[in-house]
Amino acid sequence: MCRAFVLLALLAGGIACGHALAQETQFAYVASPNADSLQGFRIDSVTGELTPVPGSPFANGQFGNNSIVIDQAGRFVYVVSGEGNVVGYRIERSGRLSPIPGGPFVVTHTEALAIDPSGKYAYAAQFAVDVFDVSVAAYRIDPFTGQLIALPGPPLPAAGDQASITVDPLGKFVYVPNQTSDTVSAFSINPANGTLTAIPGSPFTVGVGPQSISIDSLDRFAYVAGASNTYAFSINATTGALTALTPPSYSAGNPFEQTVDPRGKFVYVAAGSGVYGYNIVQNTTGPASEAGDLTTVAGSPFGPSTGSGDLFPVSVAVDYTGTFAYAPYYLGGVVGFKINAGTGALTVLPGSPFATAGSPPTIALARPRSFPMYAAKQIPEPALGPFSSFTGSAINNKGEVTGQAVLAESEFLAETFLYNGTTTSGFFVPGSNVSAGNALNDKGEIVGTYTGVPIFPFLLLTQSFLYRGPGVIYALDPRVGGQSAALGINNAEHITGSISTGVCTFSFGLGCTSLTGLGNTHAFLDIGLGPTDIGTLGGNFSEGAGINQHDEVVGGSNVTSNGPNHVFVYSHGSFHDVGMFENYPSVGTAINDKGQIVGTATEPSGTPIGFVHRDGWFERLRGLDGGKTSLPGGINLQGDVVGTSDVASGGASHAFLYSHGKLIDLNNLVEPSLTLLTGATGINDEGQIVANGLNGAVYVLTPICDFPF
Repeated sequence: MCRAFVLLALLAGGIACGHALAQETQFAYVASPNADSLQGFRIDSVTGELTPVPGSPFANGQFGNNSIVIDQAGRFVYVVSGEGNVVGYRIERSGRLSPIPGGPFVVTHTEALAIDPSGKYAYAAQFAVDVFDVSVAAYRIDPFTGQLIALPGPPLPAAGDQASITVDPLGKFVYVPNQTSDTVSAFSINPANGTLTAIPGSPFTVGVGPQSISIDSLDRFAYVAGASNTYAFSINATTGALTALTPPSYSAGNPFEQTVDPRGKFVYVAAGSGVYGYNIVQNTTGPASEAGDLTTVAGSPFGPSTGSGDLFPVSVAVDYTGTFAYAPYYLGGVVGFKINAGTGALTVLPGSPFATAGSPPTIALARPRSFPMYAAKQIPEPALGPFSSFTGSAINNKGEVTGQAVLAESEFLAETFLYNGTTTSGFFVPGSNVSAGNALNDKGEIVGTYTGVPIFPFLLLTQSFLYRGPGVIYALDPRVGGQSAALGINNAEHITGSISTGVCTFSFGLGCTSLTGLGNTHAFLDIGLGPTDIGTLGGNFSEGAGINQHDEVVGGSNVTSNGPNHVFVYSHGSFHDVGMFENYPSVGTAINDKGQIVGTATEPSGTPIGFVHRDGWFERLRGLDGGKTSLPGGINLQGDVVGTSDVASGGASHAFLYSHGKLIDLNNLVEPSLTLLTGATGINDEGQIVANGLNGAVYVLTPICDFPF
């Protein structure tokens, strides 16, 4: 089926693809050792409230339920019973559970089960002979039925008894805590067949009484809950080996289990006195600190527990958007929390604790379903890393991507990158330690901005650059003390952006001590002779934000000095005033070769709103899932728009595609095992999209069918 037909069927709500537009639901499933059934709950996407799904609870006919796990695609749920068996269910779209044929699966004395991110393989921690003779067995998951099928070869030995097992978020390694030997056994996963091989150096000494292990979203750091402390480690990206960080441990008041949020920013530990929150250090902050270290979130511990009696959380789970956390308590009930995305602080949700049957409960969350129409490829990071931030900004018609990578060593070390479809190379602009690629053409030429390292009392100036290839980088603005930014480039190497009308006074050749001499900011057009000030619509400000192959520049400018901005198109030496969207100050950010424009307007409250302008009309971009607005990141020749949408919950933003009058969550159109896509910054004429993930990775989304929209 060609892609055009598939998309039309999708937009028309046809039988084959129409369900992709439905608002899908997250679910939570709770099990406990003294109950022979599972409870299912619907997670309200706005409030986080848990409400029972129809038919809950779901009986499994087994004695007790020790642990529960769900594949990342939200298709199957598996429960380890008190008898050491595994019972499996298929998750229906309503949240109801239907038994997987062939169950229960007899996995010898199973203690815990983990599933790799692809949903292809499951790994069981099991007792082979007695409680101190432990091994790990590997299984293939039938993608249609969910049945567990043993992989060839005997189980691999671990180094003690344990109650948990973890697969890393990238599906490369398996880790098993060994409480009696104070170690973690580690195994690498063969991506071709799912079999395991012990990692050299395993088992790794980790501290006293390790009970569970969690790993950040990009496999950089591992955190182990011990008998009285949480221990921190770095992960060798190639081998999976663990190396203790400095300091190696953090007090958490008798921890039980912990998890890392999908942003890779916070660790949450369920302990005897509540849920502790920790910030993960992203950049080195001093000689006694390194990336991956933990600092306590203010207000910890969180929750209703005072540490008295048996009122304490036994585990904690975070939803795939990083918006809500749920902590089952020992005597029953689940306390829900709203996560502050900036600080990591937790606020108890109204209605908590949500009632559960049996104790102590365990919980697993199922993310919404999706219908894949795009294949996602993660862009490799440049070799210089590790990085605390990696973001894509633009994609050309060859599928090449540019953006910025910020080093974990320091926020004042950031390089521009170019992904050529296979590898990613990073570069610094000469004389600068901070740069970012803003746009690129089909030749792979990049324009962007750069700054130097701040030296008090000298002020930083933003400058523009052109990258033509390795080692061939030009500063576009030749003036000493001038300020500029390059934001768009076409295939003729014609560039637009903004430039100061004046220059500041340099002192001692080091920088400006005052920016008062910079004057106004005007749009520029560079056709190979250097940035040329093209003026304004009549006021004192303008900025060129995008340029198409016809040398039409789009941006924003005021008509009167200090007045509100209007969208403009500059072509053949003349300005055209496109106007303001809903009478709000407006700026065009991109223009395609048909003259169609996307941009943003600013409400009196300061809230930005997105729009499309075509055929002489403005059209507002509404928000996804009850959100207020969607901000565009790019538009292609077909008029398809991508960008970033807010959501009513106030949690992480979602990437969107706007096509044929329909606003679609891009997360509904990719494999459900993929991280949440928080924003899309560009779309090319082949329909390829560059998107940023909640986990800090950058992805190129390629349509599964061949034809553009």
